[in-house]
Order: sequence, then C-alpha cells, then structure tokens
Amino acid sequence: MASPIRIEPSHLLLVDDNAESVIVLESLLQSFKLRLLKASSFKEALTLYKEHPVSLIIINCDDLSGNMELIEKMTVAKEGDLAPVILLVHDNGEELSLQEGVQVLYKPFESNILKEKVRAFLDLTREVSCLRSEVANLQVQSQELQNFASIAVHDLKSPLGIIQGYADMMLMDEGLSEDNINFLNVIHKATVGMNSLVEALLRFTRLDQMKMSFKQVDLNEVLKRVMQELTEEADDFLTNIEVEELPEVEADADYMLVILKHLLTNALKFRRNDVPLQVKVKGRVLSEQRDMIVPHMDPICIVEVQDNGIGFEMEERELIFEAFHRLHPKSDYPGDGLGLATCRRIAARFGGTVTATSQLGKGSSFFLTLPVCQGQKKA
Repeated sequence: MASPIRIEPSHLLLVDDNAESVIVLESLLQSFKLRLLKASSFKEALTLYKEHPVSLIIINCDDLSGNMELIEKMTVAKEGDLAPVILLVHDNGEELSLQEGVQVLYKPFESNILKEKVRAFLDLTREVSCLRSEVANLQVQSQELQNFASIAVHDLKSPLGIIQGYADMMLMDEGLSEDNINFLNVIHKATVGMNSLVEALLRFTRLDQMKMSFKQVDLNEVLKRVMQELTEEADDFLTNIEVEELPEVEADADYMLVILKHLLTNALKFRRNDVPLQVKVKGRVLSEQRDMIVPHMDPICIVEVQDNGIGFEMEERELIFEAFHRLHPKSDYPGDGLGLATCRRIAARFGGTVTATSQLGKGSSFFLTLPVCQGQKKA
C-alpha cells in the first residue's frame, strides 16, 4: 500500500525593503502562524522563493515595473506554478495588467482587509495542496496496480501456455477417441480465450498510463482506416454503413481509431436478424452561442454512431460502460466485455466522454464527445 504523501510546511514570503513596515506587517500576520520569510530586495526574494515552499507572497513596494519583473521571474522559477501574490502599492492612477493569482491592495488600507485576503488565499492554497497530495497518492497507487497487473498477467499466462501446449501435443496422438479429441479442443479453445482476456485486461489497466499525442486529426481519415480494418471481419455489412462528413479534432489518431472501431464493431455485432442492418456515422461541432449549454464554453465535437440493432433498456445505459458487464450471454455475442469501457476511458483522457441512448428492439445511438482543441492538456 502506498504511503501518504507528506505536505511540506509552507511559508509566507514578505518582500519589503522598509524595516518599519516589515515590523508592522509582521505583527498583522502573526495570527496566521506561518513561517515568515523576509526579503529586503527582489534578488533575495527570488532566491528564497526558489528554496522554500511558499503559500503566499506579499510585496510591499511601489516599483511597479520591478514588481512585475519579480513576479515573472518567480513564475518561471516554479514552471508557471506561481504562489498567490498580494501587491501593496499606492494608487498613482496607473492601470495595472495583472496575471491570474495576483491581487492589488492600495495603501493605505484597513488591516482587516489584508487579513481577509491573506486568509482567503491561504485557505485556497491549503485546498490545492491537499488535492495535489491526493493526486500524488493516486498516481503512486496506480503505478502499484500497474505493476501488480503485469505480474499477475505473467503468472496467469505461464500456466495457460503450459495447458495449451500439452493439449496441442495430445491432439497430435492419432489414437485418440472422438470424445477425447472434443475434450482437448474445448481445453484448447478455453485457454486461447482466457489468454486473450488476460491480454485485454492488461491493456485496459494501462489506459490511464498511455502516452497521449496531440495533433490535428481528421476523423474522416480515421474512419477510413477503421473501415479497412473491418473489411475482413464484416465485409458483407460495410455497404450498410452511411457516413457523413466528420469534424477535425486535436487528439491522437491511433486512439480515435480504437474508439471508432469499437463503436462500429458494436453496431455490427448487436444487429437484428429480422431487418437489414443500417448504421449511420455523423458528426458536428458545437461552437455557436446558440448551440452551447454553457456560455463561453470551448467548441465541442460530437460524433454519433447510430444503428437499428437490438438496443437496450435505458436504465442499463451506464452498466454497459462498466468493464466485463454483459447484457447478453457471451455465447450469443462473443467479446472480452471491455469495448465500451475502453472507449469511455480513452475519451476521458482527451477531456471527453462516450454516452448512449437506446430503445429496446429499435436501435441505439452512441455519442463520442471531445473538445475540438485540447488547450492546457498539451502542456
């Protein structure tokens, strides 16, 4: 079990070259019981900021250009992760252009206003620190699970290989009865299926660790690749697939292929026998204000795979996205039970999701939703 990540004690960095005002500010801030770092110059402040975990920076200096330069250097020093900053300056009428996380308090000010700002920033910083600690713990636990999965797969595959090998050797014996041959074929088929399932499970557990590549992806080209790969498996049904123009998104073409192939395979697999198969693939981008549910939201791409298959009850909609959950016997619809769970997990890594609507006996629609641009995820 992973040991908890310890949150380091944080400091408040006070930048002020006036000894008297340092004393005043120090007395105002003593109730917060933080470790106080004091710097009388910008150079000293930058050095202290690099060497210590700092929860809050208070800069008491009217040199605005110097303040901005210091903040910029601090941002670079922590690779863009700047601690909250409170600037204490006189209002000279100059309009300030401040980056996120920097607030101005004009002098003179009421002491309780400074305390309220400090308290708010510190509460926020503590919450962020706790969240980062939890994320770090989850990453450690995830890696431990990855290691366990790899070992478990190796330990499972080894005896499966031995069983399959012996079964194959025994099948070479020409003196076997028909019953014995049938028994051995059952063993062979079971070990092959189990081996395939173990491999699929390992791939599924590694999805959260996958390396993502962000490039402009034409989903039309991706769909062409999917159709080519499905030619050998379901060539007779590909003419029943109607495709409309699909958008471009910033994503990874290989992983988009995995999702679209699973969704199309799903439509082909769960077709009805009493009507000709009909599958439609279409996409659109929600970007105009009238389309968006939330104002100022970034553009979203939606790809829909619609079929006239057997469908399912809507109360089972979330269950079909769970790993290994089946609505039908495996003997009727073969597969490893990980297809839709894989689709949703991959989509989540790209800031999207996969959902569905359906009507039993009339068909289903699966929706892949992705941001058109990844933005900060590329960092």
